[in-house]
Amino acid sequence: MALQSSRRHAFETNPLDHCETPLCAYENVQTVLEMMAKHLHVQPSKLRIWDPYYCDGTVKQHLASLGYDRVINENVDFYKRVEDNTIPEHDALLTNPPYSGDHIERLLKFVTTVNDKPFCLLMPNWVARKKEYKSIIGKTNLFYVSPIEVYTYAMPTWNSKPEHVDEETGKTTPYLSSWYVSLRSNSEATSRIENKLDSIAKRQQPPVWVVAKTVKGLKWKIQKVKEKKR
Repeated sequence: MALQSSRRHAFETNPLDHCETPLCAYENVQTVLEMMAKHLHVQPSKLRIWDPYYCDGTVKQHLASLGYDRVINENVDFYKRVEDNTIPEHDALLTNPPYSGDHIERLLKFVTTVNDKPFCLLMPNWVARKKEYKSIIGKTNLFYVSPIEVYTYAMPTWNSKPEHVDEETGKTTPYLSSWYVSLRSNSEATSRIENKLDSIAKRQQPPVWVVAKTVKGLKWKIQKVKEKKR
């Protein structure tokens, strides 16, 4: 579907990219955000979180319900901000980027080369399997947090609905997606947080999410959890 200009957004968009992240997805990385805040010596409620991609603004509502009030998610062109060097002051970058075009590639290059802040990127698992993925992330140390049950995203009521989206609820067909997480400037701290999260994940009753160093590891852990449920 072609790019469109609209009165709703201050930049060109692809209607297929308009999908809001469910609250449960943010709940799954709440512990990650708390650990990031601790690493940065910031109270979690004071953590400045930037989501550079604007859809319908729901991210601010969801994160506020979890105690994060300092969330930046504005109806502006992310790439223009980078070009003009007007990136807002923030402690961590958290986003569910648009999947069309080269958005994911541009975001990955930004968080691994331009920006040195911790990040949580909610993206499809297939991103980590693409040939260019490893060359883009380079030596960036990161891990993955994935839900046991796949997330279902919802298109805003004002957006046109393609065939794979329920006309009444706006919900998309579920697909495998995970949080790609890194503290960026501190590789050792990233590994420590991953290990702590793994210990927490094993104590969950019932299990809600898993953490792993690779997407393949996520698949194995999720399979093990589901086998135990049978």
